[in-house]
Amino acid sequence: MILFLYSGEITAETTTTGILKANTAATVGTTLNVGGVTTLGSDLNVAGNGQVNGNLNSNNTVSGTTVTSRGETYTQNWFRTLGDGGIYFQKYG
Repeated sequence: MILFLYSGEITAETTTTGILKANTAATVGTTLNVGGVTTLGSDLNVAGNGQVNGNLNSNNTVSGTTVTSRGETYTQNWFRTLGDGGIYFQKYG
């Protein structure tokens, strides 16, 4: 077993690790590929575009200025509009 503890900055072209922990802010300059489950203890902020190639599940609210579904949309409860909104069928105006 090799134990490596470093409290400074690590700069590498390619790094492979079994467990990566950061006790402060961590910055990844390009792509971060995660092969397994990723658990976040706090918020995830994405400054640009984000893409999920599987399911996106939430136990709370998912919100956005505009939400577009390229497939079918299902709800297990009421579909509600806020304010003076309603339902507009784009195809029929």
